[in-house]
Amino acid sequence: MDYGVIMCREQVAIPIDKPCIFLEGQDSSLTTITYDAHERTDLSATFASRPTNIVAKGITFKVKVSAFPIHHTLAISFSLINNKICVYD
Repeated sequence: MDYGVIMCREQVAIPIDKPCIFLEGQDSSLTTITYDAHERTDLSATFASRPTNIVAKGITFKVKVSAFPIHHTLAISFSLINNKICVYD
């Protein structure tokens, strides 16, 4: 089914006790998950995965950066803590 462009403003965190997850978007040019956190890098990633066996297909992960940040802080879109993770289009 074709839903057109899908954009979600959300911070996604998969906890360690939830392995074997498959995330499927329509296409990486059409499906985007974005968030605008600019805190510690271990807390502010748009997508953070802790368990093993995670697959993400057809999704773009982005960080929305403020035009005028108050202070310079790192902002990351993807944080992987474990292995056996596959991201592809």
